[in-house]
Amino acid sequence: MTMLDQNELIRLRRENDELRSEIASLKQALNQDDFTLTHNRKYFIESLEDACRNCRTPFSILFIDVDGLKYVNDNFGHAAGDEILLQVAHMLSAAISKKDILARMGGDEFAILMHDAEHENNAELVRSLLEKIYAIDFQIDNMQLSVTVSIGISNGHKGSKPAQLLAEADHNMYHHKKHKNINDNQRIISAAL
Repeated sequence: MTMLDQNELIRLRRENDELRSEIASLKQALNQDDFTLTHNRKYFIESLEDACRNCRTPFSILFIDVDGLKYVNDNFGHAAGDEILLQVAHMLSAAISKKDILARMGGDEFAILMHDAEHENNAELVRSLLEKIYAIDFQIDNMQLSVTVSIGISNGHKGSKPAQLLAEADHNMYHHKKHKNINDNQRIISAAL
């Protein structure tokens, strides 16, 4: 091999590595929510469909809605609402395992696909998530804002129907939103005046 051939080979390998890196970056961007940097709805749905087809162990879906975000946006501005979304996304991401999938489903809604979920532990998981979220306090314009969320769960296994699981988790989330007891150590988004 001549020196020119070796230089050409080195150049082609470098270009190939650069293209692979660009492809990986594009794939990540395609599957990521631009704002929260969690996964996006498309990626979550694809992952759920894959779990329903191939998962050998039980799994759970948590559907999470940040309560009262419209109130915050209307009264304190979208920057305040954005900060709340980012903090909630960060806390949720820190609370799950690396194999679980957190996605922003849109607006103020998130979903978690939990692999290898022990369904009987779901109540404790929800309690833990609620406590962590309720512990987040925001200071906006010298006012303290607290956050609550509503969470719905559905349980799946190989052969489950993705749309049915999502609908069940969404239904359970709205049930939680409607029936939760504010006096039961749960706080609504409120300004401490």
